[in-house]
Amino acid sequence: MLNQNTHIKVFNHRQRIVFVIDMSQSMLTVDVSDRARVNMTTAFETVCKTVDGLLRPFEFVTQFREATVQPDLRITVVGDPGPDGLIRVLMQDIPITRQQFDPFIEKLYDLMIEFENELLEKRTKTDYSSFRSLGDALLMLDLDPDDRQQTIVFLTNGVCCAGSDRKEICSRMVSRMVHVVVIQIGAPDGFTPSAEFGRVSNMDWVQFLVQACNGLFIYSGDCPYTQDQTDPNFYHLLYLFKPELGSHTQQEYPLRPVDELPVRLINSNHSNQQTKDEQGFPWLKDTKAPGITKILCGYKDYKIPFQQLKHLIHSRLSQGFILQHCKHRKKTEKNSEKLELTFVLYWLPNVNVDYTIKIYWESNTDLFQGDRKPIRVELNVLAHHSFAVLFINVHDIESQDVKNSLHNRLVQLHKFLRDIYETDETIKFLTENPSASNYWQILSQFLMIKPDILDTKRLSVVLQSTSQLVHQSDRAVQVANGSVEQGRSRRQVATIYLYQHLARWASFVWNKTFYIKMTETGYCFLQVIWETESLVSIVGSFMGLDLPMQDQVWQSLEQEISGIVHLRNQKPFSPIIVYRKPLDLLIVYEKIQARPFLRSKTWEWFHNMQSSKPLTRMVQLGFQMLYQDRLEEGFKHLAESVGSATFCKSVQVQERELVIQYCIEWNLSKNTLKTQLWMETSWIYDNGFMDWFEKIQQKIYYRVFHLTPGLFESDQIIDILLH
Repeated sequence: MLNQNTHIKVFNHRQRIVFVIDMSQSMLTVDVSDRARVNMTTAFETVCKTVDGLLRPFEFVTQFREATVQPDLRITVVGDPGPDGLIRVLMQDIPITRQQFDPFIEKLYDLMIEFENELLEKRTKTDYSSFRSLGDALLMLDLDPDDRQQTIVFLTNGVCCAGSDRKEICSRMVSRMVHVVVIQIGAPDGFTPSAEFGRVSNMDWVQFLVQACNGLFIYSGDCPYTQDQTDPNFYHLLYLFKPELGSHTQQEYPLRPVDELPVRLINSNHSNQQTKDEQGFPWLKDTKAPGITKILCGYKDYKIPFQQLKHLIHSRLSQGFILQHCKHRKKTEKNSEKLELTFVLYWLPNVNVDYTIKIYWESNTDLFQGDRKPIRVELNVLAHHSFAVLFINVHDIESQDVKNSLHNRLVQLHKFLRDIYETDETIKFLTENPSASNYWQILSQFLMIKPDILDTKRLSVVLQSTSQLVHQSDRAVQVANGSVEQGRSRRQVATIYLYQHLARWASFVWNKTFYIKMTETGYCFLQVIWETESLVSIVGSFMGLDLPMQDQVWQSLEQEISGIVHLRNQKPFSPIIVYRKPLDLLIVYEKIQARPFLRSKTWEWFHNMQSSKPLTRMVQLGFQMLYQDRLEEGFKHLAESVGSATFCKSVQVQERELVIQYCIEWNLSKNTLKTQLWMETSWIYDNGFMDWFEKIQQKIYYRVFHLTPGLFESDQIIDILLH
């Protein structure tokens, strides 16, 4: 039985962790406050200590059960050179065991040194990192989706800039329940000019990041070396365990004055309440930060039917709001009870949006039984004095010619608040009017405009031509001659199969574009997006369905599509290939810029030969041979355009799906032919870490190398040379 003495411990031993290491120029400084060590060295050792501590087993003992837990880790390490450089994925989604720890650390050290040497040769003036790398870390988690707990560890010395997309990144982390840990490298007592050579740590933004992501902030100096022990160690408690439910105690870290948040003085005159420490200057290292005057600005106060409670909570969590507190009060004299839920979204340092839900009902009755009074919603902004004054007078600012520096942020905040109110009103209409004639039209428009308020799932589908390979080689000749029209028509059979089976799976089809699957408690709203003539993304939005039901509905969709079979030459053939990996994030072709998180290799053909009629024909034949050879090797066609063709192939390596892309680019007017190999970073352990990308690269090179003699011995080339 649960009571006030019950402690509930929740942990997940299956973890996918992305380490983001700040490798900007400021990390090469020497921290004299910590044994005169380079910050980059401290960051590397912190990663080593963290992985070592997590890999150690521990005993989990309860009143009913005793077990030994061995954490199951998959590690990704990303190097962030700063906003002017491209990230480098050093290692990606590597399963680590105790036996592989030493080789892993040795390989990581070599890769960090190699990347740092490259940065030193082309280093720009930028010497700080940005929050953009955290968005790249989220992308690393998207590339390998599964049911593991997702964690991002950001190691930085705090010399960073805010970045324009910080709100979107933080909201995505909160909505996906990504565990965020920020580790301050060096300067354990705050800004130390002699240690950081004048580079100021932007601790306000670092602390804001931790707040906005509902994460944890620690110092590298607090990360200890660990030994084998039966109880969970420091890293187990920090990464694997959730805060105890039913307990008010938290993990204790050494207190530092720089970590203490300023005192909030709401709706008060701060000038009359300053202490001697706040008035004194210069401040000392142990001086507490002065208090901040904040004003609570009301924006909207409205009512929503009680039946919308679940949708309201889900919408706010999906937008990145954090549940700040839950208060329950009894009013004996009125024989009533009140439940107050307050959600907060951190917009800027010392500026946050408060969304409060107030529920009233009679005492001694079940909250979720019978008719209930409408829910009262209060939407407010709590901001420091100067921002609050501008927020209240935002209309006056818009009418002025000279705009305040905070003008854009103020306008964006007003737009965000208006969107919240309109979203709640739309949900209210959809719930109260399920039989309205324009119900599905409003719902489809609503989901297209605000897709982030619902749970979503994605599938990538590649449509294949049902013609024989010999006929597809004719297509290579057409493409080589510049004919790329009617890309979908060649996959018309696969397209018909796809739409037929989606219609059979769905309860009904709306406007020939959206597919709706109805259940007893809710529905799945399906949208088909054509990325290229061969690649289709299927996006499902769920409303009113819990997570198990969402998985069940989505699995039925996968089975419906993947089970499609077509008879080609009296043999079964799959015209539709289903990928769980998000190919729309991986694909590289003419309209998409290079993906910095992918490794690539480029081969140039005939680049030392003078332009001539035989060379033009050799470029055409070379393209045809490469096109046909990729199809024979099992690659699937992804995209075509004038001057390029992209193919992909999926391989399974140590329980990990890898997507290999091969791009062919040609230009007949310049007589150029170039091929590119694109693939995710993949280090495979086999008595040492082996670069799988190098293996694939060599395999393709030798296969293509054997095509070259046939190119020069072609009868068409010989005929041109003779005449």
